Amino acid sequence: MLKTTVLLLIAALCAPLYAGGQMQGVFERKVADDWYKHFQSWVAAECTSGRFPETWFSIDQGEPRPYRIRAVSNGRLDCVELVGELRQPADKGTTFDWQDWKPELIAGVYPVKTNDDSQDLVAFAAWLYLHADNPMIANRVLTVVYERDEAIQEAIAEYVRSKHELDEKEKLAVGEQWDSQFQKWRRVLVSRKDAKKLADARKEEGENGARNLIAEYDNPESRIHTLAEIDFLLRQWQLKFEGTKYFEKQNPDVTKTRTAIKEDERKIEAFESLAAGAADLKERAEQYENALQLDPCSALLLSKAANTWKEHANPEVVNGRFKCTQEHSARRAIELYERWLKRDADNFGVLLNLGVCHHVVGERGDATDCYKRVIKESSDDELVKLAKNYDRIP
Repeated sequence: MLKTTVLLLIAALCAPLYAGGQMQGVFERKVADDWYKHFQSWVAAECTSGRFPETWFSIDQGEPRPYRIRAVSNGRLDCVELVGELRQPADKGTTFDWQDWKPELIAGVYPVKTNDDSQDLVAFAAWLYLHADNPMIANRVLTVVYERDEAIQEAIAEYVRSKHELDEKEKLAVGEQWDSQFQKWRRVLVSRKDAKKLADARKEEGENGARNLIAEYDNPESRIHTLAEIDFLLRQWQLKFEGTKYFEKQNPDVTKTRTAIKEDERKIEAFESLAAGAADLKERAEQYENALQLDPCSALLLSKAANTWKEHANPEVVNGRFKCTQEHSARRAIELYERWLKRDADNFGVLLNLGVCHHVVGERGDATDCYKRVIKESSDDELVKLAKNYDRIP
């Protein structure tokens, strides 16, 4: 490989001598391209040696799923999806192009901490600066070299400054940033001010993140998260702070709250089962309300309760006018639809139903506002047609 450490870092230091730093750009692209060829060879060699890299790929822009790379064949990656909790290989393989492998995920597979070749890591960082969406990924790689090789610390710092358009006198420091993809803390070289922000944010979350979520759970009326969201965020807190003083002190309460959430979820299932078996619409809506009290931000429960109250209100056109037989049910549906829209403001089906409920209780102006927004903003032709038809009814 090229003497990348010297080549890149000298280019970074001397960039002001060249118009617009063009010389640095030429060096950087050359080094990055050479590193990527080396990386492709490394992947092929890993597979040949039986050390099959595992990473994530998306199909049709869906959610990333875990895969094991089995071979490099005909210029493509021969992979098998890892399924289930035990991540067992699927029966059928899948092939991906190299460009399907996102740089951020490559950074989680290619050896960094165990890689003693500083030149290779600087070249890897150069490639990440050119191709990754988040430049902090490159900083993360350079930090490994920075912390172990004092001889080139200042050169690396200058390279980072140039990439982040920092003042040449800006002092740099190592901070810690959470990597949500791989669920671990990463050390990253940033400005001293940003390093302090990262440290302060970590301390704040360690001290108060779980406490705030537990307090939110204990006060259903003021919740902004669903039960599932609170449980997920508490689990994330556990992953982030396991082994710290924060974890030791607060984890018993976190575990207790997560257990209570599971119990609430079982109760919700029971209420939903009762609702499904209720022949009377009012009784069905009341069972959904019971479930909703346990999880007041749940869009699913809001939809079930609101739609059932709307159905119970019995909207109908009588003598050319929109009316209902159960006004109190329509008004309760209005309350629930409005809560739903606070979480999902562009749900035009909900907005149309809200308009209908306003309409049948005589709040014609509010109904018109709902219909007009559906007509103007929705891309669903059927919803737009219904809104126009409803808006013609007195």
